[in-house]
Amino acid sequence: MRVTGVDPTRRLLEVARARAEAHGASITFQLGEAASIPLGDGSLDVIVWVFAVIFARDAAAAAAEMSRVLAPSGRIVFSAWQPAGPIYEMSSTAAATIMRALGAPAPPPGFPWQDRDAVSVLFAPYGFRTEQDEHTLQFSAASVDDYLDTESRNHPMSVTGMSVLEPLGEADALREHLHRILTDTNEDPVAFRATSRYVVTTLRRARP
Repeated sequence: MRVTGVDPTRRLLEVARARAEAHGASITFQLGEAASIPLGDGSLDVIVWVFAVIFARDAAAAAAEMSRVLAPSGRIVFSAWQPAGPIYEMSSTAAATIMRALGAPAPPPGFPWQDRDAVSVLFAPYGFRTEQDEHTLQFSAASVDDYLDTESRNHPMSVTGMSVLEPLGEADALREHLHRILTDTNEDPVAFRATSRYVVTTLRRARP
């Protein structure tokens, strides 16, 4: 089995490469994105996006590109968050704060990758049929502060966002806001726990 990892961020490719080497896994990593996959036509049996394709800037271009590189009998599997819950609220608040700090306009609503009907319409021109299941994922830590500290060190948006906000003196205010969101919705009286819902969508080409 051959595995290729694709990401538009060099830093994350370096992190993934180091983890693969640490586990003795033979994986090729290439710079690319959902709308520009650096692989040949029909060369993939399975395309897996773990909360990744949801960030594609052009959903239609991403769908066309995935169809191009997928073998006729292949399948696409991706996960997408449901737009609700404390982690979603926290991420949305952080993103909006960073955009305001940059003086950038609020981005238009993204494609609803969690919506089965919308995904079915998006991939219909390429002959795909859609299956979808809903799941939950729990985020936990010793405390709200511990969770925020871990996220600020490791989450790509947090790392980038804090590098923007800290020189402006706005990082502490955002952290306090996020702390309130997580504290008010905390499910664990002695630590921290938050539950988020997500869907896993599988796309296969319909047989003639």
